[in-house]
Amino acid sequence: MWDDQSELDALQEIYSLTDGDEAKQNWRKLLVLGSTLDNQLKRKLLWIWPTVSDLTKFNQTLRHLGLQTVLSIGCGSGLLEWLIAAVGDETLRIYGLERDPNWWRTKPFWIT
Repeated sequence: MWDDQSELDALQEIYSLTDGDEAKQNWRKLLVLGSTLDNQLKRKLLWIWPTVSDLTKFNQTLRHLGLQTVLSIGCGSGLLEWLIAAVGDETLRIYGLERDPNWWRTKPFWIT
């Protein structure tokens, strides 16, 4: 079990990997980081951690079906959607809709 500081450090690292204009190139680093996380923390962030193969196949399927826009309902943190978009080509647009206000009402405490 991770302590609070370890969890905070991991969350800050996830934020830094997914923030900014150049973040898209960090998707593989995020998957590697995810493999080091405590299972309880992993499930707080993402109900399932995809593999490179999962993300690649998912994007191939979207292209095969001619889908360029996805609406993810119940996206939680949006981390899975971020990963899918990061792996996908530039034409893929993913929008997230989360009804539970606990996910979006306040800025997380680790973001300053």
